[in-house]
Amino acid sequence: MLWAMRIEKPEMEDAYKFMSKSLSRSPNVPLVSFGEYLDQAHSRMKLRECQASGDGAFNASMRIYEEAFAGKTQTSIAKQEFTKALDKQGERNKKRNDKTETCAYHLCAVSDPAEPDIGSIGMVSFFTFPGFGFGGYLALSPDQRRKGHLAGLISAVEDSMLRDRMGAKGWFIECDPKDGTAPAFEKRGFYRVPFEYRQPPLPGSKEGNDLRLHLLYKEFGPDPDGPPPLLRAEAVWGFLLQLGMQVYGLEKPDATAWRQTLQDKYQLEWGDTNRDKASPSWAVPFEPRQG
Repeated sequence: MLWAMRIEKPEMEDAYKFMSKSLSRSPNVPLVSFGEYLDQAHSRMKLRECQASGDGAFNASMRIYEEAFAGKTQTSIAKQEFTKALDKQGERNKKRNDKTETCAYHLCAVSDPAEPDIGSIGMVSFFTFPGFGFGGYLALSPDQRRKGHLAGLISAVEDSMLRDRMGAKGWFIECDPKDGTAPAFEKRGFYRVPFEYRQPPLPGSKEGNDLRLHLLYKEFGPDPDGPPPLLRAEAVWGFLLQLGMQVYGLEKPDATAWRQTLQDKYQLEWGDTNRDKASPSWAVPFEPRQG
């Protein structure tokens, strides 16, 4: 931290304190394989990438999506919005440059390699940005729920985000408080971000949404036994900017209530050139997991 990250007093950093406390428990540091680190023991789910609207993976994904989100008008988007997102990703792929890439989109049909005869059992759509990922939609067929597939699906998504090579180390998801899905994700390593999150207007919608949702975050890898992850409030804001522009198509996401909410809660000084040396009070205090 002193030489590589140019932190003058690492002993004052919360991240250093957590690592120091963990290392002090034993004179030896055990090593694990990268596959174990990614929780490959649960990664049985196979993601079949949709290449274009109308291909087999797309049709299977849309069938499961429409079944899972039927009637959820406040949180669902029309089928053509997935097509638009795929078309945009196709344009990105034509001029891909890993050094300047700022977004990668994936729409996938999900299958279980242990039961190949069943076919697609779920769907997932997600984005990768520099530093963070975002899970848009995740659904399993009704007869495949509560069978332990979620851990393997989470691992598969994280593996794909790492392969995008944008430096993502964790990802965010939205959960509707009304459907009770947040606890299932919290049991698998997600934490609620403690600020009032309101969903912007959905793509293709002409009206404002302003729906209150839970915003959750998880670092890549299996659920650790240690403390919650550390995220600077400004890092959360940087993610929200990408989310607003790349996912929701906002021209000026800094004009939303997100910025004011974060600024009021964490006393941020936007544009502070010394933000990397900010006091620990800038760290977002994640809420305890539920359940």
